[in-house]
Amino acid sequence: MTDPSEDICDALVTFARALTAPDVSLTAAEVRKSDNPLKELDGDQPLLKVFFHASSEDAERIGRGAEVLEHFVITMLVVRKLNAEFTKQVLAIYTRELKAAIRGQRMAGYPQTAEATPVKVDSQQIFDRQQFCSITEFTYSKAGTA
Repeated sequence: MTDPSEDICDALVTFARALTAPDVSLTAAEVRKSDNPLKELDGDQPLLKVFFHASSEDAERIGRGAEVLEHFVITMLVVRKLNAEFTKQVLAIYTRELKAAIRGQRMAGYPQTAEATPVKVDSQQIFDRQQFCSITEFTYSKAGTA
């Protein structure tokens, strides 16, 4: 039996690497899984990078039997050092296009059921480094048994 969170994360990495749609205007220099995506902020990121991390999972009982609805949350982190060509606005557009391409896609057989962009990064630290950072959480859910 495999770990659904890791399977979904692997599928997202593969999907993001394969994007060639014209509306995705930039190509990330690196798309990969990360065990600790916030650690990726420790140093300057001179190239555009996209990291995926299987961050959490939970289940809620549905109905009267043993059936549960499982939720798997995958975090996506987009980072790059800002400069004249790669401004905050350009990178925000890239991030929106990437999220739009992922939105609604099934990953490893699981449908996406939610998307959120939480604030989890020390914005002053990012500002001082002149670095762009966007965090998005994608939730995939599927019914199963307890």
